[in-house]
Amino acid sequence: MFHQYLLFFQRVCCELEVPEELVYYFGLFLMERKDNGDFVIVRKLQDFESPYISQKNNTARKLVLRKA
Repeated sequence: MFHQYLLFFQRVCCELEVPEELVYYFGLFLMERKDNGDFVIVRKLQDFESPYISQKNNTARKLVLRKA
């Protein structure tokens, strides 16, 4: 599973043009929108998790890249 997380994380960073020396400071998080419209970070994805499965289990949650 670590391999899936790493590949997805690297692809996201590449697409967003995050400089390679700064990638260490970012992580993938699960986020959801509350009824009042606010966004809430649910939790940070762990290295062993599959981003696809983590999001698929709860379609109201979205994956975001943010400073860790």
